Amino acid sequence: MPELCEVEIICRFLKKKFVGQRIVHVEVLDPTLRYPVRENYAQCLEGGIICDIMRHGKYLVWKLQHALCKEVLFHLGMTGRLLEHTNGLGTKHLKIFYVFNSHKLYFYDVRRFAFTLAGEDLLQESKLGPDALSIGKRQFHKLFHSSRAVKDLLLQQEKIAGIGNIYANEILFAAGIHPEQKANTLNEEQIEKLYYAMRSVLHKAIKKGGSTISDFYYGPGKKGGYQNHFLVYQRENEPCRLCHSPLERTKQAGRSTYFCPRCQKKP
Repeated sequence: MPELCEVEIICRFLKKKFVGQRIVHVEVLDPTLRYPVRENYAQCLEGGIICDIMRHGKYLVWKLQHALCKEVLFHLGMTGRLLEHTNGLGTKHLKIFYVFNSHKLYFYDVRRFAFTLAGEDLLQESKLGPDALSIGKRQFHKLFHSSRAVKDLLLQQEKIAGIGNIYANEILFAAGIHPEQKANTLNEEQIEKLYYAMRSVLHKAIKKGGSTISDFYYGPGKKGGYQNHFLVYQRENEPCRLCHSPLERTKQAGRSTYFCPRCQKKP
């Protein structure tokens, strides 16, 4: 599933090409997404000019002028893609086709967990927490009054938006914190270390083009490269890059959790 880093890469890629473009035509080929595409979706967008493309957490937003709506929101779910070229994918999983004055864009989704909405103040209505790369240190410190496990807290989008399972594992390793430690037992030093680990991991992943595990592409044949630099994720039984102890995997809230039992000691 695309997390903050992958959506940021897509946002930057689209921003270079589509800001300033007019939406000439929208064709909804298959409205069956996580939330069915509304009948007036195309009408709301056509004629509009994209004045900005932004990201908040795992959400991508087009800001429009001269359209019936002001925002178009996208969530890519697990297999959603916004591609400038079909790359030989055909039309089987093509959901929406956008025609601009000098570009085209194709919205694909194999598993139908992605969605798109058109309207006003959509991000505000989504009740997301502050973005993981925008949240200030003081605001971040206030999150840790919960008795939840720290990894579960990082995954709560209404608390902090953008972090998914891949980067939660990597961030906690970088901070030297066990994923099952209760959030409200972390001391000030640990929280500060976690804050800077979060920023460092996310920025490094963006610089490497995000992580391609199976489905993430952000341009014609362009894959992410951060999966080649994972320190713990999907590295069960491999040696820790710091202490050489075998890495372990456990299940936490139904998701695989990877950690080093020596570098991330459970309190």
